[in-house]
Amino acid sequence: MPLDLLAQIADLTLGDLNQSNSPEVYDLVKGCRKERAIQSQFYDSSRNEIGKLVGDRIRAVGACEFNDKRIRQHLQELKRGTDAARNQYGVESYEFRSACARYLNDLSCYSAIRLDCRAVPYQGEIWVYRPPYKTQSSGRITHRKGGLQSASKKMQAAAFYGIPGYWNGDMPASQPKGMIQLMKQAGVDASWLETYTNKLNGKHIVAKKIGITAQTWKNCLNPMLMGTFIPNLGETTRKGFVGLGKKILIHRRSAEVMPEVPAIVNQLLRAFKFDGEQAYEAYERLYNETEALIKALHEYHLYIKTKVIAEAKSCPRYGPYVTNQAEAKLFLNDLEGDKVAKVAAHLLQGREAAFMAAIYKLGKKYNYTIHQDMHDGAIFSGRIPAEAMEEARQISSVEGSIEEKPFDNPQEMTKANQAA
Repeated sequence: MPLDLLAQIADLTLGDLNQSNSPEVYDLVKGCRKERAIQSQFYDSSRNEIGKLVGDRIRAVGACEFNDKRIRQHLQELKRGTDAARNQYGVESYEFRSACARYLNDLSCYSAIRLDCRAVPYQGEIWVYRPPYKTQSSGRITHRKGGLQSASKKMQAAAFYGIPGYWNGDMPASQPKGMIQLMKQAGVDASWLETYTNKLNGKHIVAKKIGITAQTWKNCLNPMLMGTFIPNLGETTRKGFVGLGKKILIHRRSAEVMPEVPAIVNQLLRAFKFDGEQAYEAYERLYNETEALIKALHEYHLYIKTKVIAEAKSCPRYGPYVTNQAEAKLFLNDLEGDKVAKVAAHLLQGREAAFMAAIYKLGKKYNYTIHQDMHDGAIFSGRIPAEAMEEARQISSVEGSIEEKPFDNPQEMTKANQAA
């Protein structure tokens, strides 16, 4: 379906949601009222019951309040941006397609909350609903139909604007810290990551040396840890950067099929507006800065291939599998492509999932509540004491912690919480 037609349908949907404060939902196909909200799933894609650790994590998430008025204002801004891009650049332009994609994503997330999850008015402009989840193969949990977990940061900030007591908790440097533990278990030198995570503002220091933003650096580092392709330096790689940059620009202008781009290359090309030469120069700096880490990652991935995969346990029905810290099984016969990278990601995400499951488990004991899962963090009310974090570390065997971070704009959210 043409993107412009989807945008027009989205406008009608948003108009209906703006005009109605009723939680009633009707199924036009069946011609009757929809009685139930979608529920959490406690089985996997093969209809097998999920493990207790993940199931308890899903059950621990309570009701979630959100600022309905602020979300609708945010969506109106996205609609205006989409309309402006259509009028100025045309419906085939990259600008329109990008603006429309943002609009459609956030509207889909909002529609899921209002229609599929059956949110209801609570106090004034504040609504409430119970987030439904399903499990990922890694042990993470995913909001069914997207919801606030899949919304943009700006929509999340709008959703929790002025909600008394809510705060955004995050596992700082969860991927690098998790990889340190995995490397040590494999007998691989983790000193580069240890120095990096122990250094104050380490993320910003490395980003400055490379000449990119801290967010772009993070978007490069995490795929590296997950096992993404890391090309060697040289003329072939430089030409690859230049060629891909040109292809992506063609895609932006003509809506042609997007070329497949390795994660690190994609991030750097975007950072330098698809100038392949500048992006490659930044990659040279990144490679030289992280050369010791890249060597250690090669050793770790060799360990996964020769030990973890080669010596994997097996079951009669599904064959060999790898179990991570969250007690989640990854069946190797189901994997396509690079199995080493997929197993590396499974093990790393499992550590994060195990620690978050332990934090959720302790909520009642230490009087804090989880309102929305955010994978490596959550929306909480009530404070998490140091004793709870220490107990979560003991339960999960993961060296994690939870720190508060702003939803979107620190000054904006501070003013909102003070007003509340």
